[in-house]
Amino acid sequence: MQRLAFSWLAAAVAVAVTPAAHAAGPMTSLMGGRTFGMQPEEQVKHYAARAELGWPNLRLTYVVPFLDDLDVSPQFTMIYGRNLRAGVVGFEPGLEVRWNVWQQGEYSLAFYADPALLVWVPTDGEAGQVGLRLGAPGIVGGWQLASHINVFGGLKAPLSVAFGADTQVLLPVTAEAGFEVQAFRSEDVGVNATGLLAVGPELCLTGCDRSAELTLRVGLGASVVW
Repeated sequence: MQRLAFSWLAAAVAVAVTPAAHAAGPMTSLMGGRTFGMQPEEQVKHYAARAELGWPNLRLTYVVPFLDDLDVSPQFTMIYGRNLRAGVVGFEPGLEVRWNVWQQGEYSLAFYADPALLVWVPTDGEAGQVGLRLGAPGIVGGWQLASHINVFGGLKAPLSVAFGADTQVLLPVTAEAGFEVQAFRSEDVGVNATGLLAVGPELCLTGCDRSAELTLRVGLGASVVW
């Protein structure tokens, strides 16, 4: 796991110091506190999507600007582990909600939620679980470090309820940090490289053998605007 975290950090440094190829203006940021609808008028395109691959999931998001300061985006997550444990596969279809509440120059802040249906299946043949993630509360902020670099961080506590042999009420509390770097831009399309590291305790309020365990999420990905 240390090697995975080191690889994430090395990738972040390598991408951040590499100039954006064929850059054609400021990046369209899809992470942190800024919403898709808040981009400068000349930068806004019709469609945007993000993909992230890492531990413990693959996550796909189709970004939809519901209002200028509110994105409500369909999201699909396939999992192949939970917290620091392998042995669980499943999927989590849901939404990503990002509501910008403050913007001052290169700084931004948003409320965040990712409600979803949870379907978890142990690979050892034990009974699976079905549940709901409320996905809130959460807050994320962004800093436009340069015209083609955005860094972001946040704190999230997405309460979840999982039904199975026992009903579990789970409250992960994670701090996250990440980067978004414009890798390519033309008049018709923009591509950003992204990275995310989130870590913190997952508290089990009822129905578990342990009251808490460490949760970790590490991912690299890309966002495309066209």
